[in-house]
Amino acid sequence: MTTTPAVATEVCPGCDERVLKAAAAIRHHATKTHRVIQLIQNGLVTEEDKKDFKAKLWASFKAAQSAWGAYCEHLIEHGSLPEPVANHRSEF
Repeated sequence: MTTTPAVATEVCPGCDERVLKAAAAIRHHATKTHRVIQLIQNGLVTEEDKKDFKAKLWASFKAAQSAWGAYCEHLIEHGSLPEPVANHRSEF
């Protein structure tokens, strides 16, 4: 049986901090989005509310995107993520 040597991946406290921040921002956005969808489906919002929700959801989306980008950039610095991947939109 042949074994392949493991590739060392550098991990630092900043990795953990950034991934936790990105995960929290994504969860926050998902929670806000889910709540807005529920309110709209139940007919509990006005057109003015919808405009307000749109602005708030856009802000939470941008915060999540920024946190995820910071995490990706950090992984690139470690050499754990190839640079071209960071320049493409996620397909997840």
